Amino acid sequence: MRGEYFSWLSHDDVYYPSKIEVQVNYLEKFENKLTVLYSDQDYINNDGVIIGEHVCPQIETRSFKLDFIRGWILHFCTTLVPRECFRQSGVFNIELITSQDLEMIYRLSLKYNFVHIPKKLVKVRLHDMMGQVSLKETVIAENDKLRLSFLKAVSFHEIQKYSSEPPGGYFLRFAEIMKEANYKHATKYAAKLAIKGLINNYKNDNKAMLFKALTILYPDLMGKYKKVRIKIKFVKSIL
Repeated sequence: MRGEYFSWLSHDDVYYPSKIEVQVNYLEKFENKLTVLYSDQDYINNDGVIIGEHVCPQIETRSFKLDFIRGWILHFCTTLVPRECFRQSGVFNIELITSQDLEMIYRLSLKYNFVHIPKKLVKVRLHDMMGQVSLKETVIAENDKLRLSFLKAVSFHEIQKYSSEPPGGYFLRFAEIMKEANYKHATKYAAKLAIKGLINNYKNDNKAMLFKALTILYPDLMGKYKKVRIKIKFVKSIL
């Protein structure tokens, strides 16, 4: 790599002509040039017709990593990464087949700020042969393993310091997102952490959240309960 910046483009996606120019000019405004930029995107079909869009949620820089590891926030094709960031964080893990970008974003987020440019700079093509479809089982297996590793690296203290949510609520939402994606190992681990966080800060108003976390972790057992009547002693006994 000889340039000062790295910008990923998958073979079936398209940059808007001003993509790189906009991001380089934007980065010039920052005192800290070791910042990763990302943007919104349009979705196109095989014929290049726009069929949708993704507008990234507004996320505080300090909580980016916590929000990123539990949900899909950005497409790697929308990023601009200073070369120096790779020197310090390492390069892509080529052993991963479908999730090199996910793992790379995570490692970059450990050291650098991610800043959102609220503008669509990339067109992402959706089609039947895209990896998310044609390699679905591999996608699920790799993402499940990665999300689980991200979870294990997060501390309750970090969530209390950087997230707007308490640990119990943060991990419960994590478990719900993982369940929707069919990431089974990450789902169970997140549910356990949610239960731990909810018990540590147990209040009457989070009974419903605790019941929901238990239902995710123990669907057969908790299906017997018609009402939210959870006792702390019982919860601790099954963890």
